[in-house]
Amino acid sequence: MSKLELNSRFHKEHKEWLSQLDFYFDEIKIFKNELSLIMDKHPDQFSITEHADEYNEIFRKKLNEIDKLKKQLQHHEHELVKGDEPLSDELWDHETTRVNILKFVTTFEKLKKNFRRFVSRQI
Repeated sequence: MSKLELNSRFHKEHKEWLSQLDFYFDEIKIFKNELSLIMDKHPDQFSITEHADEYNEIFRKKLNEIDKLKKQLQHHEHELVKGDEPLSDELWDHETTRVNILKFVTTFEKLKKNFRRFVSRQI
């Protein structure tokens, strides 16, 4: 695969991943609003507010994870723009980032399923 083809493939994947991460970022904002509604509806029910606080903390961590992944992708894009020949380390970093994105998506989808179950019980 030529340098141009490889860089093009990397760039396309980066754009897709950034779009996914933006989507999850927006979903978390929606989830946090739902948590606020639940907490407003059940201010005196400790078990519910405790669960809501736990979800808020998990969402905070997920937002940090999104930020970290975006910074990795921005770094990779910067390296592509420099126009240097992709090195084996850069290929490895790209594959590592791919694995990290897939792990994030998998765990986020599980989290979302559990969160939806929690919300449905409280509304």
